Order: sequence, then structure tokens, then C-alpha cells
Amino acid sequence: MQILDNKAIYIDSNHPIPVVNSAGILLMGLPGTGKTFTGTLIALRIIQKFGGLLEIADSKRSDLYNLKNYLVNGEKRVSATPNQIARMLRIAVQNLNNRYEHFNYHWGWNWLDYHLRPVVIFLDETSATLAEASESKNLKNEILSYLKQLIYRGRQLGYFLILSGQRLSSYSIERDITLELSTRIVMGGNPDSDTLRMAFPGVDVKSLSIPKSLPGHGLIYTDLSGTSTPQVFVSDDITNLDIPKTLNILDTKANRRKFADESSYWKW
Repeated sequence: MQILDNKAIYIDSNHPIPVVNSAGILLMGLPGTGKTFTGTLIALRIIQKFGGLLEIADSKRSDLYNLKNYLVNGEKRVSATPNQIARMLRIAVQNLNNRYEHFNYHWGWNWLDYHLRPVVIFLDETSATLAEASESKNLKNEILSYLKQLIYRGRQLGYFLILSGQRLSSYSIERDITLELSTRIVMGGNPDSDTLRMAFPGVDVKSLSIPKSLPGHGLIYTDLSGTSTPQVFVSDDITNLDIPKTLNILDTKANRRKFADESSYWKW
């Protein structure tokens, strides 16, 4: 249990989510299911436990976008337009490449061993972002290329993605990409079969337990579940939490923690 606790956070009292050596999370749910609150809870707990550096892409320009006012260097860590999101991901890939150039001197070590600060990239409404970017085919392909690199290569040196959307089909993002995400969550009590098959491939969706149709309720699969069958869960409730204030406190504390020096190459 101690080893698990050192490498994971919890979405409730029973369901650990792997962070170390994990590429991230696929998070799906219709409006009103608590999807954004659940993604925010996960991000906050990674910041609290591991000192994560949060970056946000919010094409809706809603509550998550406004968090730029509560993050250190928030204007550079929160993006909205497809061009801004592409730039943020491009810089993330450059920083990841530089990490691999500078931190490769111990076989088998990961970001935790090297004392690197983990980076959490929260893409809210990923399908909407890609749809907006598709007005320029090159821009959409650029965003997808960066996502692939971060998901395929980021886990060892500290990049953790939360890909959120109402319904992420294989038409909007390749299934090979989402299968790399070791945690998959579907929020709500009445998800359609296509969404369930996208999130939980190889599972008989008709045999799954049905969560209650209440905000925060859903189905979760992680590599730490101990079973291949997605489990019903209820996300810890943070609706009464002052999220901007809490994020500001956690981000400020995280910036004071001692991590490996990356100042010679880090870009914003």
C-alpha cells in the first residue's frame, strides 16, 4: 500500500489513479455529470501531492480558462484558441525533448527519481477544440501530433494528460492514442454504448454496472483496479470548495518546492 500511495492519487476512498509512469486520463461525460469537477479534483490532488505544474486548454473559455488569474505565470499556462493550444503543446514537446537530453544518466529512472516537476495538461472538451482547429487541417494535425508525442513519450519524464470531452470518438481522436491512457472514466448514469466502447474497449458494455444519474457518479478503469471490468465510483465532492483560491494556494506552495533545475532550457 505504501508503494501505491507513493505513485497514485485517489478519486474517492476506494479508487486509486496511477500518476507515476502513467500517460494520463481519458475523461468523458455529458454536461451536468460532474466531468469538469472530476478533472479538476484529479488535477488538484496531483498538484497537492506531487507539486504538479498545471496547464489548461479550455476552448469554451469558461471556468477553467479563468483560472489563469490564479496561477503563477497563468497567462502562459492557460490557452483557449486552437493557435494558443497548439503553441502550448508545442512548447510542452520542446520541454519534454530537453528533459530527455538532460535526464538520461540512470537506466530505468523516471521523473520522480530525477526530482522533476510533473506537468499536468488538462484539455477540456477535446473534441470541440479539434473541431475548431479543423478549420485549418494543418493546425488540427499539429495539435494531434503534439498530443501523440506527449502521450507516447511523456510518462517517463513527467507529462500527465487529462483528455476530457462529452464524447471522444475515434473520428475525433485515434483510438491508439486513448488506449495509452491508463485511466479511463465515463461520468453519468446513462452513457451511450459507443462512448462506453470507446472508453472500455474489449468489455461487454451490456454487462457493466450502471452508476446513478447524479453528478460525480460514473465508471472507472485504471491499471490499479485489480480487474479488467470498469467499476462504479463516486468522485469526492468539491462543489463547495473555493477552487480558484485552493488552486492558488497549492500552486504557490508547489512553486516553492525543490525540483531539479531546468532553468537553462525551460520555455513558457
